[in-house]
Amino acid sequence: MARPLRITYPGAFYHVTARGNERKAVFKSTGDREKFLEYLATASQRYDAVVHAYCLMNNHYHLLLQTPVANLPQIMRHINGAYTTYFNVTRTRCGHLFQGRYKLKEIGVYFGIGESAVCQAGRRVEKRMKMDRRLNKQIEALEKRINK
Repeated sequence: MARPLRITYPGAFYHVTARGNERKAVFKSTGDREKFLEYLATASQRYDAVVHAYCLMNNHYHLLLQTPVANLPQIMRHINGAYTTYFNVTRTRCGHLFQGRYKLKEIGVYFGIGESAVCQAGRRVEKRMKMDRRLNKQIEALEKRINK
């Protein structure tokens, strides 16, 4: 039986998460985090997506995305596919990196539920980031290196 299609809307906001297969780490080094952020930036430019917030944990990630064009499946295929290929090649492994499909929670559209729900979702992602201060420092260092 085929999986149900994901319904996407132009201008929608999404909270997207993906967890490592068997809850194993998907980011094992600073280089892994940098590469993931590169793929996220590439997807943002290529598919006209807006990344409002992100949080990279050891075994999963959170993204708060806005898609002016209804193309979330293409964005996620690019990010997860490219990063999985990178991870498998650098570690001479094969197979799935992420556990199942990415999880998706639609937050709203431009003229839907309004900015307050988007702000709440952004605060939830930000709260998760602050929970791990050590990881937060690593992310800040990565952002500085990428923005140079």
